[in-house]
Amino acid sequence: TEGVGVTVRGGPSTDNVRLLLLDEGDGGLVVGGPQEANGFTWWQLRLDDGTEGWVAADFLETTTTPEQ
Repeated sequence: TEGVGVTVRGGPSTDNVRLLLLDEGDGGLVVGGPQEANGFTWWQLRLDDGTEGWVAADFLETTTTPEQ
């Protein structure tokens, strides 16, 4: 995102409400998806603060899997 961050939405579509702007480099745990809408593949994330929302896959990258 070139430092801009990524929009976390209330549902898997650009038509859904914008919940917050997630800083580049921050992340969360994938808890749902994938869903297709508006030309994007969307994944539902649970952020460290417990917020759950949807992010377009184009703006995500895989990191390590958390310990169980």
